[in-house]
Amino acid sequence: MESGPPRSVAVLHLAPPLTHDQGLRLVEVEGDLGWIDVQRWRGLLRGIIEDGATALTVDLRGCRLIDTHCLSLLEAAAETLVGRGGGVNLVVFPGSGLARRLRQLAGTALPTYASASAALLALGPVA
Repeated sequence: MESGPPRSVAVLHLAPPLTHDQGLRLVEVEGDLGWIDVQRWRGLLRGIIEDGATALTVDLRGCRLIDTHCLSLLEAAAETLVGRGGGVNLVVFPGSGLARRLRQLAGTALPTYASASAALLALGPVA
């Protein structure tokens, strides 16, 4: 999905747990997720899974491009979280190039929403 080298390293914001058991997590991405971010992205997703998360929302409204390796890591995380009864939802601008590309590459494996609240609520109630 990346058409060239990233302009800068993406900033990854991991919000505090949204449930008392840390099951529901939110990550906001600012900047393009390029090949240069693969190791940090892998570490972030691994940490979320190891902490016992069951569901994750990734807000990509600050991102225009995502490297295919970063997307593959996200799909693998989704598979793990679906196995725990949750999943991964993405937040994108409807009709954006990124939204179209994600739909083309990931299909329904990574559902997209226009707002973080809609994506989080689709994963379950926040207790």
